[in-house]
Amino acid sequence: MNPVLNYLQATYPHVSVLHFLSDGPCTQYKQKGNFFLFSTELTRRGLKGGTWNIFEASHGKGAPDGDGGTLKRTADKLVTNGRDIPDAHELYKALTETSTTVKLFYVAAEAVEQAMERMPGQIPPVPSTMKTHQVVTFTPGEILYREVSCMCSTQKQLRCQCFNKQHFTFNKTAQKVPTEAIDWESGNLIGKWFFWPPRDDFLWYLFDDVLKIIQAPQPVTSRHMEIQKDVWMRLSQ
Repeated sequence: MNPVLNYLQATYPHVSVLHFLSDGPCTQYKQKGNFFLFSTELTRRGLKGGTWNIFEASHGKGAPDGDGGTLKRTADKLVTNGRDIPDAHELYKALTETSTTVKLFYVAAEAVEQAMERMPGQIPPVPSTMKTHQVVTFTPGEILYREVSCMCSTQKQLRCQCFNKQHFTFNKTAQKVPTEAIDWESGNLIGKWFFWPPRDDFLWYLFDDVLKIIQAPQPVTSRHMEIQKDVWMRLSQ
């Protein structure tokens, strides 16, 4: 969205609150990375806040889908008339040469990669993401979200309580339990209880360490499975 926001702020410098309307597929729009950027980028640019209204699947969306539909039909017509469009840059070039009134911007893959590198490595998920249809922000790193969009926000009442508004912050830091020095060589530890912090249950292997794709192990008991004996003999030699 950087090119769009740059154009908007240069053309309409008096705008202080933005209202986004979009479709809602979680792979493109409705996901924690976009929510984080939405809650940080607007304030970084000096805007007071904004709302993001996500339309339900299969609903007529008007402007959010209208521009895309127009551009798709234009591209189809160009291809039918013999124009070769092998990639995104050629599509951008072909559409800008037509008489379309839709404002277009080209975003290079390098720009996307740089934006991803600037994002935190761990972003907490927002509860009830799949049910959310409006996100509001007016504080860096914090959002309000609800299942139904409320148009009180169009009157800049960003803090309204309508439709069971919920609050979420990306600025939470985990509370660390203070540790104490433990003499692991001491015999006094026998019979004691200990607590280890939870860890993600992942076991990583390098592709070069994989020897062979085998058939699925077969159950021996309800809690025990085994690899086929002939396969085990070959791999263990």
